[in-house]
Amino acid sequence: MHHGAETHATEEGNEMTAEALDVRAELRALIEHRSVAPDAIAQMTGISETTLSAYLDGPGIEHQGLTALGTGLTPDESQRLAVLAAMLAAAPSVPDDDRVRGILEGLTQVSGLTVANIASLTGIAESDLDAFSIDPTGVSAAVKYAIATRTSFLVNAVNLATPRH
Repeated sequence: MHHGAETHATEEGNEMTAEALDVRAELRALIEHRSVAPDAIAQMTGISETTLSAYLDGPGIEHQGLTALGTGLTPDESQRLAVLAAMLAAAPSVPDDDRVRGILEGLTQVSGLTVANIASLTGIAESDLDAFSIDPTGVSAAVKYAIATRTSFLVNAVNLATPRH
């Protein structure tokens, strides 16, 4: 479903690049495949349904990377829409262990929580969190499930506490 998007894997895991992402085509395909509805995109991005609809109905490719050219969107809206499109399009191909690793990295690198904080807040042993970060294959499915669900809850808490611009 990656219409014009370049993706590549590295030894660290999967990485997305958006140099050639056709955001409009990607969003149209996601909507067509019932992966997401326009009203959900509007709700997630804060872009009005009218503006989003006009953008989706528009002709041509107006993106170069994550930059909008004459789309009717603000630069911030365009960037948020491009990031959302790229992530939703890649979602089916991201391995579960990479998703959970990304959650842990986000909580520590972006939110400022330490592994000890996460252990305390989730009731998961710090050693299990460390073991998962080093080699997810060495951790039981039950521990992975606990890490995934409990850290997802923390991400939601952080997102709800994050100021809206």
